[in-house]
Amino acid sequence: MGASVFAALFCVVAAVGGQPYAFYTLTRWVVFLASCFGFYCTLELMPNWLKGGFVVIGVLFNPLIPFYLKRDTWQVVDILAGISLICMPFQVEEKD
Repeated sequence: MGASVFAALFCVVAAVGGQPYAFYTLTRWVVFLASCFGFYCTLELMPNWLKGGFVVIGVLFNPLIPFYLKRDTWQVVDILAGISLICMPFQVEEKD
């Protein structure tokens, strides 16, 4: 859960804007790795539709084959990804 909150913080700061380009590159890496880690850790615990959320976030923030969107679009994506990364860990159902 800590990785998701850390990545969500990066998303919020990125959504505000005005950061140097290197910060956005770092944000891509942090959010990408956090979404991959979140997907892996909850592979057997989450419903399929939530696993898809981690995959979508990981693909959008993929630093190796990046998506190039307009600044306004990225602000919306950053906010939605930040909210999702905070909420997703609370949806985990522990198996007995």
